[in-house]
Amino acid sequence: MSGGGLLVSKLEVLERHWFNHNRDPFKNKGLFEHQLKELANVDEGILTQAVTILSGEDVFPKLKKLLQQCTALKPQDNLGSIECNSCGSMGLVLGVVWTFEGTHMDVLSYDQKVRPDGNYTTRIIGRCKCENGLAYQFVKTNIMGKLVAPDQYLIDGAYKNGWDVNFEATMAAQYFRKKAREMRGESLAKGPMSGTINKIIGDADV
Repeated sequence: MSGGGLLVSKLEVLERHWFNHNRDPFKNKGLFEHQLKELANVDEGILTQAVTILSGEDVFPKLKKLLQQCTALKPQDNLGSIECNSCGSMGLVLGVVWTFEGTHMDVLSYDQKVRPDGNYTTRIIGRCKCENGLAYQFVKTNIMGKLVAPDQYLIDGAYKNGWDVNFEATMAAQYFRKKAREMRGESLAKGPMSGTINKIIGDADV
């Protein structure tokens, strides 16, 4: 099952899209809310796939490109056709990574030391072993073509919270971002739908 409800999940996916490219939706509330409105009719699963695919772009993709990617994915009926708790039926497995000035480090536990600098985001670590992952078996990238299993701490967290592991990865990235911002002395009580976001983050705290 997916966690948090449709609106919250779509909000979370779009926020991840911004953070993947080092853009802060809290500082660009008007543009963020405009994009969220324009994406209102886009299927949540399709948006998740589009954001994941565009995560490797060097430049922050504009709304037009994001919508084009969503349109390109829509006819692919073989994606998301089999229910899978490991990948949320998207066929790709997500992990959490810390990035700072061109360096990165995988997050492998909720107990891992939080770094106040840099940013925490989700990233593709490979394709899922379920049937949905077959859609990516011929993709010409080392990451998307590689069969992987999710990190164990994300599996455990997803089981505890009752949602799929990819959503747990998204929540874990939120958790570490929250902790990092607290260490920097930044307020979380601002930005689009901040009350809803902060409640979700609080529920994910361990």
